[in-house]
This record gives sequence, C-alpha cells and structure tokens, in this order.
Amino acid sequence: MAIDAQKEGELGCLVAMYHIIEKGAPVGLSPETGKPRTVKYEKWFDTKIPLAPKSNSNKFQSMMDGFDIILKPGDRVGVTKEVTKGSGNNKKKVIQYVNAAWVNTWISQALVIKNDFSKGRKKWKYGWFNEGRISNTGIPNMSSALQCIWDDIFSKDPDINKAFTSQKDNWDPADIYLITEKAEKEIEDFCPRLYEEFLSAGEAIKNEKEWMETFVGSVNGELCNLVKAGELIPISLKAQTTQVTMTGKMNNLNPIPGGKIDQVRGYFTRKPVAYFTLSNRGGKLDFGPTNSMKFHAFTRAGGYTYPYLVEQRMSGPSSNTNKQEIKDVKMKDGGGTKDANAQAGMIPVNKFKKLISKWSHSTGGNVESAPDNMYDADIPPVGSALSDSEIQFWANEYDELSKKDFPLGESGVTKADLGETSILGIKYSTLDYFKTVADLDQLEITSFPLSVIGEKDRGLKHGNFSAKLRNKLYNLRFLRALSNAYEKKVDGHPQLCMLLVRMYFLAAKMKISDKDLNGPFVKIS
Repeated sequence: MAIDAQKEGELGCLVAMYHIIEKGAPVGLSPETGKPRTVKYEKWFDTKIPLAPKSNSNKFQSMMDGFDIILKPGDRVGVTKEVTKGSGNNKKKVIQYVNAAWVNTWISQALVIKNDFSKGRKKWKYGWFNEGRISNTGIPNMSSALQCIWDDIFSKDPDINKAFTSQKDNWDPADIYLITEKAEKEIEDFCPRLYEEFLSAGEAIKNEKEWMETFVGSVNGELCNLVKAGELIPISLKAQTTQVTMTGKMNNLNPIPGGKIDQVRGYFTRKPVAYFTLSNRGGKLDFGPTNSMKFHAFTRAGGYTYPYLVEQRMSGPSSNTNKQEIKDVKMKDGGGTKDANAQAGMIPVNKFKKLISKWSHSTGGNVESAPDNMYDADIPPVGSALSDSEIQFWANEYDELSKKDFPLGESGVTKADLGETSILGIKYSTLDYFKTVADLDQLEITSFPLSVIGEKDRGLKHGNFSAKLRNKLYNLRFLRALSNAYEKKVDGHPQLCMLLVRMYFLAAKMKISDKDLNGPFVKIS
C-alpha cells in the first residue's frame, strides 16, 4: 500500500498543524544531533521518524496517533520493513519506517505555517478543500467555508464554471486552509449574499461580458482581506523535495503595480528535447528515449525568479489530449539545483490551447490577430488517417524547427534536439519518415507484421502508438509557438520571455495581471 498524496497527504498536514500549532506538540529530536528538529532539511528526513524530545511526551504521541487515524493499517507511521542497503561486502539489512518521509513532510509544512503565517494565533478551524467536512481526522474543529464558495456558487454557475473548466484548482489551488470562526461566518454570509445581489440585478448584467469577472474578483477581494487580517490561510501543499528546505510564499494577495507584470526575462537553461527516433522500447514501438517534450527555463517576473521544467506528455492511450506539467527547479541546501519532486501545477488545457494557437499561428507576428482555435489543426483524431497535405505539413515543420535557434542562458543559443527520422535503426528522409509513421498509425492490429518491422523485432507491440504519434505532432506545435515567440521582437526584445512567464504563472495559478481571476494562497514547497 501507499499513501494517497491528494487525500492522506493533505490530511496528514492538517493533523500536524492542529497538533503543532493548536495543541503545542513538540516536533521531535534529530536522530543525528539529538537536538529539536527545525524546518531545515536534514538527510535523515527520508529514513527515520523524528524521535520524541521526551519519552513521556504525550502531545507528540498524540500527533503520531492522529496520523494513524487517517492512514490505512499498512501505512501507519509505526509500521516498519526490512530493506537491503549497499552492495557487495557493504550490503546490510536495516529496519526502516515505511512512511517516515511523509511524517517529516507534514511536520515541515506545519512549521512553515506556524513560523511564517499563523501570526502567533493558536485557535483555528481546519478545512480540507477537496472534500470538506470529514469525520476521520481526529480534529474536532473542521470547517467547510471555502467549499461553500466553490461547491454552492462557482461550480453551479455556468459562466464561472466554464471560466475555470470545472476545476476548482484553476481558481485557487489551495488544498487545505486554516480559518477563524469569525472569518468562516463572514464567508458563509458574504458570498451567497453577493451572488444573489448580482442575480437580482437581472439578465441585463448577467449577459454583460464582465459580470462574472466582477463577481469572482469581489469574492477574491474579500478572501484577500481576510488573509491580510490574519483570519484565513489558504495553503497549497507540495511534498518535501530531498536536499531542499521547505519554504512558503503568499500568492495573489496584493494588486500588481501597474495592473500587470510586463518587466520579465526568460530563456532556456537546457536545450529543448522532443525525440522522434522510433525504436523498440520495452517490446513496443515508441519514440525515445522519452515520448515527452521537455525543456528547462529560467524566468524572472515581479522581482522573483522562477526556474522550472516543462514536460508535455500524452494524457491518454486513445485520445488527442496531452498534459503540460511544470516542476519548480529548486536550490539544494548544499548547493546546486534539482527538479522538485512534486509538480508546481498543470497548465489549464483551455488556456494552454489558446496560448499556443495564437503563437504557433500568429499572422505576420501579430499574436493578437492570430486564431485561438488552431491547436488541433492538421492533427486528425485517433482512428482517422493523416492526409497527404498533413503529412507534408508536419515533415516541413520538423525540418524547419530542427534548424531554429533558441536562447540558451543569458547570451547563448541552442537548437532543439528532435532525434532522428529513423525507425528501428533505419534512417529515412523526413518526408518518407512521416509517410511511414502515418502508415503505421493506420494498422488496426496489436502487433506489427514482419513486413513492417523485420525479423529481429518480431512481436513488437503496436500499443498506444497512434496517441503517441499525435503527442509528437503537438510537441512540434508547441515548439513552433516557442520559436515564433523568440523571433517576435517588441522594442528589440524577443517575446519568448513573456510566453515562458505566462506558462509558469498559468500552471502555478498565479496572477500575471489584476484581471486574472485566481484566488489567494500560500504555496509551501
């Protein structure tokens, strides 16, 4: 068994906050130093449960018992297993706690909130934003105030629901929250009353383009006021990344100077990769060494830096859909960097498609006049064949994009690594390659015939080849948008930096303009 990050992972943090902030539970001693642990990352976090400062510390044990309330029997914090460490003469068997990493993550998260955001307040009500009131946390003072906003108002209004594509996190990515009883009552009164006032204004205002933005903005403003007053802390949680100390940052709280962030920088820190080489990968014909498109970028906006990794990958075995995941790149305590264990967020599909459509189909470099519904152009659905003109189009895109320059670091340039137009070791011209993969796409079989793959690859599976092929075409569309943004200059500056920043802010649900509709939250990562 394993802990469910969305449910038990979030509830575990609530339990830790309740016991550490409200009940005054000690956070444990470092097994290495014997001193009380802090929020600072220590290597033992991933191997041992913190020890109680005193053997008779009932409050610490109550917190451990609180974790067990939300966990399945096989995942409880006292459960151990025997594992083998090292190799050769250094091989040995040791006993480890199965979920020590989670315990230390929860305590670190609680310490960030206690030290930096709770303002010394101890009396809170505790909310789980995904499901609301539940009975199995062991926390007596649970709240469902923020759920009332989403479940009872936002998700039921067709205009608001459409704006956030039916996803609560596209409005506010908070997983849990701390709230005072006073703030809870204010929210439960203010939000429905304001909504009724909007509706009572009649259909005239309902049909106006900006009615929804005005209403959601008013709700966000009320939440921001409660946060500033120390009455509410909405919290977005990320798992502990090894070798990185946890920190918290408040987002979407204050108006942006000038109304929008427009002084930005952005470039790649590694060359983008989107491999088209086809080979036998685990008994399946697959693109590789990875089917995804990936690149690392550095961005600066609003006085903050946001280094990150983007991965565009297939999201389903039989569809044209894909995901755009972003992970923060974190500074390690000991120097250097590493990709965060947890993703910073997913770029909302509708907004990503609109953004990429405009940049990949910009008319004479004029993004504003470009179509915003061209994301799927020249990419037929799974089950439909690529036409001759579509094959020619994508062959041309591959050739052109493989020659394009992209910014690498402050002053360098690089080219995207697209692999080779080869299939099972045989090199093809670009056009013949795309003709061949289009033919392979249409084979309604579970494995490829020998006439296609040859004797040495007998039994090679078709698998999800059709969906993977379409993901590669979307990779080229994404790369085209990046290339167009780099070539488009305003006052002599490439606009790729704006696109890179916009993608990060969309994924992280951070406002880049005061017109954006995202709610306030603390991001712990």
